[in-house]
Amino acid sequence: RALDARIELGEEREEFEIVARNASFDIDDSGQLELEVTNTYGERMTDVEAKLFTNDPLDSGDDRAFIEELEPGETTTITFDLSVGGSASEKSYPVRVDFQYDDADGDTRLSDTYRVAITATDPGTNWLRIGLLAGVALVGVVGVVWRYRDGIAARLPNSGPGDETER
Repeated sequence: RALDARIELGEEREEFEIVARNASFDIDDSGQLELEVTNTYGERMTDVEAKLFTNDPLDSGDDRAFIEELEPGETTTITFDLSVGGSASEKSYPVRVDFQYDDADGDTRLSDTYRVAITATDPGTNWLRIGLLAGVALVGVVGVVWRYRDGIAARLPNSGPGDETER
């Protein structure tokens, strides 16, 4: 005869804790997204494959990372290429990351999906670029004046000492 019993298995626990170390990117720029990954599952994990998922205006040309092994409580850093398109607004956008790993029994598992906020920022006025462009323009103007100095001097009224014209 079958017996029905209600048992509690305990709380569901997350396998990982994810902390973004540099989650702010300029609009229309790219860089390395660094995520600190901590094993909170309580058992050794091996062959941990991380996959990053993005949506426009975020994109990644390198959306995979690999961790050979991760002991309980151990933290390691993984990196992904990330770019923020020029159509982005100054606000936060989510990226998602999930993990496939082998547990201590050798079973392959797929984690929940974790969301990480990425902040798109307006790079503002880049004074270095403006200064460089102004310098190039000034060199160009000086070069033109130097090249045509004789023709320019001939067109200027004489105003030096001893060059007074009669009235």
